[in-house]
Amino acid sequence: MSQITFQQLRTTLSLGTLNNFVNGTLIPSAERYIDSYVTRRGMFVPHMEGTFRHFNPHGTPAAPGTITLDGSGKAVLFIPPRFCPPINFGTINIGAGTVPVVTDVKLHTQYVDYDGGVFTEGKLNVDLIGSYGYTSVPADVEMICARLCANLLLDMVRRYQAEDVTSVAPGHTDFTTMFASPALFASPTIFTPDMKSQLDEYRLSWVNLG
Repeated sequence: MSQITFQQLRTTLSLGTLNNFVNGTLIPSAERYIDSYVTRRGMFVPHMEGTFRHFNPHGTPAAPGTITLDGSGKAVLFIPPRFCPPINFGTINIGAGTVPVVTDVKLHTQYVDYDGGVFTEGKLNVDLIGSYGYTSVPADVEMICARLCANLLLDMVRRYQAEDVTSVAPGHTDFTTMFASPALFASPTIFTPDMKSQLDEYRLSWVNLG
């Protein structure tokens, strides 16, 4: 995808070292940058390094996650961006001292809709217990991550115009450190407008709590 060859990186890198760099530094850095762009990074319980934090589900049937919100007094309750989208809520508690299991709640990308009822108005009186996030990383997001990595490698090869990129990159003695900062992906030649437009649908800017 980057249209460069291993031969352009061959002098100080073995194939194993390059693979370790791609899997251990380059791809995780691109993932973190995407998480930051969609304004979700750091809002979830941390996952293993090297995985998308935003595009992973949180809470499971065995260890459910709990979202506590202010009741809106209406049938619709908006969910903060860091908990979107909801996947499943096995139990919904409404009001102090009550533990109703609500079966008539429809889940939407950014809100829940209580058919035939309301989320009683109050402060932190609604618990949504279940899972939220994405069941898997969307294919278009994975493709953008791959394109970010490819564009960055191509940019570095073009910039230094050498067979061995690492031998001429100023200020870097280790190949991995050249690409460790997610800020490198911010260049418009690397993170292109069309890539941004594809990610924009995953960005949520409002934070209505109900």
